[in-house]
Amino acid sequence: MVALSTVEESASNYSDWVAFAENVDQYEEQKMEAFRTSEKMRKAVIHPSLYFNADEIPALRQKSRMSHLHLFRTIRSAVSVMLSNPSYYLPPPKHTDFAAKWNEIYGNNLPPLALYCLLCPEDKAAFDFVVEYMDRMAGYKDWLVENAPGDEVPLGHSLTGFATAFDFLYASLDDGRRQKYFAKIWTMSEELYEYSKVRSWGKQLLHNHQATNMLALLIGALVTDRGIESQANAWKHAVVDVMEKTLFLLNHIVDGSLDEGVAYGSYTAKSITQYIYLAQRHFGINNLGNNWLKMHFWFYYATLLPGFQRTVGIADSNYNWFYGPESQLVFLDKFVLKNGMGNWLAQQIRKHRPKDGPMVPSTAQRWSTLHTEYLWYDPGLTPRPPPDYGTPKMHIFPNWGVVTYGAGLPNTQTNTFVSFKSGKLGGRAVYDIVHFQPYSWIDGWRSFNPGHEHPDQNSFTFAPNGQVFVSEALYGPKLSHLNNVLVFGPSPTSQCNQPFEGQLGECTQWLKWTGDEVGDAGGEIITASQHDNMMFVSGEAASAYSSAMKLKSVYRSLLLLNPQTLLVVDHIEKEEDSPINSISAFFHNLDIDFKIQEAEQAAEFKKRWTQFVNVTFATKSTTARIAYLFYGPYVNISSCRFIEDARSGFQMALNVNNTETLFSVATDYLNLRTRFSYLGFGGYAKVITQGKVTRFGLGTEVVEKQALATRSVFPFGFKVNIIVGLVLGISLAILAIQWRFYLSFSKLLRWILILVITLWFVELVDVWTSCTQPICAKWSSDLTSTEHSAGKEQGHPGSIPDVVITSLPSSGAEILKQLFFNSSDFVYIRIPTGYLDVPETEFEIDSFVDACEWKASDVQSGRFRLLQGWLQSLVKDTKLHLQNIHLHDTSRNNKLTQHSGTSKDKKRRPRKRESIVEQRNRLRGSLDKDAEYIKELRRHLAFYPNARPVLSLSSGSWTLKLPFFQEIIGPSLRALYVVRDPRAWIYSMLYKSQPSLYSLRKVPQHLAMLFRAEGRKDKCSLHSGYAFEYEPLREELADSDLNAVSVMSRLWVANTAAALRINGDLLPANYLLLKFEDIVGTPQKTAETISTFLGIPLSPGSLNQILFATSTNLFYLPYEGEVSPASIQAWQHNMPREEISQIEDICSTLMDRLGYPKFTDLNAAGQQ
Repeated sequence: MVALSTVEESASNYSDWVAFAENVDQYEEQKMEAFRTSEKMRKAVIHPSLYFNADEIPALRQKSRMSHLHLFRTIRSAVSVMLSNPSYYLPPPKHTDFAAKWNEIYGNNLPPLALYCLLCPEDKAAFDFVVEYMDRMAGYKDWLVENAPGDEVPLGHSLTGFATAFDFLYASLDDGRRQKYFAKIWTMSEELYEYSKVRSWGKQLLHNHQATNMLALLIGALVTDRGIESQANAWKHAVVDVMEKTLFLLNHIVDGSLDEGVAYGSYTAKSITQYIYLAQRHFGINNLGNNWLKMHFWFYYATLLPGFQRTVGIADSNYNWFYGPESQLVFLDKFVLKNGMGNWLAQQIRKHRPKDGPMVPSTAQRWSTLHTEYLWYDPGLTPRPPPDYGTPKMHIFPNWGVVTYGAGLPNTQTNTFVSFKSGKLGGRAVYDIVHFQPYSWIDGWRSFNPGHEHPDQNSFTFAPNGQVFVSEALYGPKLSHLNNVLVFGPSPTSQCNQPFEGQLGECTQWLKWTGDEVGDAGGEIITASQHDNMMFVSGEAASAYSSAMKLKSVYRSLLLLNPQTLLVVDHIEKEEDSPINSISAFFHNLDIDFKIQEAEQAAEFKKRWTQFVNVTFATKSTTARIAYLFYGPYVNISSCRFIEDARSGFQMALNVNNTETLFSVATDYLNLRTRFSYLGFGGYAKVITQGKVTRFGLGTEVVEKQALATRSVFPFGFKVNIIVGLVLGISLAILAIQWRFYLSFSKLLRWILILVITLWFVELVDVWTSCTQPICAKWSSDLTSTEHSAGKEQGHPGSIPDVVITSLPSSGAEILKQLFFNSSDFVYIRIPTGYLDVPETEFEIDSFVDACEWKASDVQSGRFRLLQGWLQSLVKDTKLHLQNIHLHDTSRNNKLTQHSGTSKDKKRRPRKRESIVEQRNRLRGSLDKDAEYIKELRRHLAFYPNARPVLSLSSGSWTLKLPFFQEIIGPSLRALYVVRDPRAWIYSMLYKSQPSLYSLRKVPQHLAMLFRAEGRKDKCSLHSGYAFEYEPLREELADSDLNAVSVMSRLWVANTAAALRINGDLLPANYLLLKFEDIVGTPQKTAETISTFLGIPLSPGSLNQILFATSTNLFYLPYEGEVSPASIQAWQHNMPREEISQIEDICSTLMDRLGYPKFTDLNAAGQQ
């Protein structure tokens, strides 16, 4: 099934993770070595020591009167509330009462209470209160909850709070209490440590229970540590092992999200930020460079509904956060962002905190992070909002599978919020790790717990003008119909709500992620883009449903036309023998009583009511399309109808506030050729309104010929013209029969008829070229062609792209694979490989670089015919070309010894002599790998037969031959030429690997042959086909005293200058220059530029891949090592200064042209 194959071909990053399995051990070993070193130097604990030392207390007290006054007032207010109601806030005198209910409140409230006593030692009432508080807790036999015997989270909360308060107040406690409290912390820590060995939370990574309990165990260990021989060392070792694995996995999550949603995400992040701080303070383990931390701010900002009070409620959630998030935000600002945005958002959230109602924080959680917020707050970071604050923006969480629009804005009339969810179970990174198994310490889904997730693929929310209209289910039973997604019936596998069934994993209190098929379930956001105030997003969720339903596609599209109008269209395809004959949709609202339908649902500790609309449709055909229109009170909808219902897609016409709008969507979204044919470009949807066409993912343009019928030359309408035409036709028929009229009357009537017919014909022509009414639907193709031609004039590609990537070797162009592989639109092909190599012609292509430029005239004159035919075959019929490759039988040794590639470099003997057996084994392994690569390409094209080839040419020779490619491939060529900073390029060639790439690629030998024609095939001469920019290099090579840095500098200048000159003649629609530094430094912006150039919107899956490759320090390029903005600038720190100066002297002119500043300029700008 097509839709199923989409999920099976999930965009993953694992195909290139050659060094992952080995490097995770190295990663953990580095962290543990820091831990062991710190422990050797550690002495017995002197309190306070957790977050600060005793000599820092005066400064903390001074801050409470100055820079931290607003936070101190909040803490003091919390303590006042506690003191005013001791019967509620003090732990009960009896343990049975303490254990009778969920009791995290007692551990959570202790740290801010203890911090207040530390800041205000004169407040004896508060100190007496906290001592009574801790005495009662110390007297309990345990800190568990009686009706939750298998859940140690209450113990974790109590231990964290009690041990933190003990550390803060140690100096104020008498010896008896010190010993008593110490013994209790030790006992509870030992108990929690033993539980960690047997409970599921000890193994389930990225889960709030594990983070909470591990933090508690760490704090218990730090407070009770008596030296290197202490049992607490074992506890610390266990925590560091688990939490470093957690952070290693978090680094895979490129969007800063957590799959449990914002509410539980704040719960987990509270513990993670505290662990990071404590691990660095006590063990010297620095995790502040973790990419997840850098992106985590957006998890809070881009999920906020207008007004800063409510968040998107995906997964188990209340209306906003469980813990914080002010503490997490000030942590991020002080240690990671350092730009004031974290302080600003924390300020806005605290300022707008509701005083009453359902969005008020729970009494058990509202104060629990005040102490860390106080300790981490940096007043030196002036609060400032993110760039473009105040303008509604779309934000994509490509790992989470969530898109939001209009987040983080004030609650004003026009600020609308929309969210859409269609993602993988556990998030894309976890899903891929489970399925591709790159790490031996991950035991499939048993290492994770996505139980708080919902069956909510293709779910959405809508809050026009900030007022929630369609909402999520929040915390509750895992039922699909509570999440605004489709359910189907009758289903043979329905387990609740018979005969209907929703998505996999539903029907219980927690998502049944271990059930049949559930581990492979998920949705996929196909596309998401915003233009002005319009947004389009779509998702596929067929694999989230049971295979017994035999659904081929459950494709949902959302179009936000204006702040008060949302159009939702469901496209459902099923197999011929599918048992489904009914489709049911639900739309919920938890806030407004619409007096339509309502139901009670269970929440975490209470009941919650929901109001909903349910509409059910019968479906007999294999395809069904259903549209739902949500609009506000200031919107007038006079018409909304399907005007075309084609196999490839649909068109809808809407009249919104007397404005005609034509909305087109390609539902055969996996077929690039169909999308081009149906929409006129490579995207997924377009809107035509008010003389403009918006191609989502590319942009908005003015249509040359007006698209609205209201722009007619004459004031009368199209229907009137039809009626007039019919009347005239009938009149002519009558005249033909009744020819016995008087001559004078007949002549007069004839002239009148001729005049009327002429006017009617003129009006008909005008309507033909401008009409978008439903009656004109069949003429829309003419309008499409008009848009198409307009788009071409403005640079938008008008044909399906054929992509060629070229650069100098080691320029990093290989990283662009992350934009193209595992895509239904493209098939990424490396050249050369064992079975895919440039054929030998009258000219031999050097595998490193040459100085010969090829032109379009070479094609026209018939040169290189064999190469032309090979390229035509590979590009125009890729599938057939790959099928025609004969894969050698590696079991036949005689063929093994004969086949070793076609290039001259591959035929050279290795320096080390090998036995025949060694040669055969080496060649067999190489051929097996090459053959598997061809099979992989074939499989990809079997799934996606219309995928277009992306040729990645590894030789720098091709940089001078793009006009030749243009002539062969035609206007569909999209050439990507990647350049790199010459200092980084030369550093990579000379220093990045041992032995150097300069030696491995035999660069001196290649350059020695560069200008020698003897014994070479038809080498270009100084008078024909030779790029004159190479002349300085030729002269330098004539010098016997060669300097590698100088030679490589002149090679970079020669090749780059020649490529810029030659390729400058190509049209902007066919050629794009890219800088490797831009790809790594601003990957999303650069990827969007490439997508616009190709005429195909950037998919969230491809965005996730390029972000992973450039931002996580986990992706490796051959001979380059890890890729990150810091690593590609390693030359600034490691390259000799005299060599940098030498490179700049030779390359400065071209560096200036490309925007590469000199090293002295970098130092001056503070960018080193």
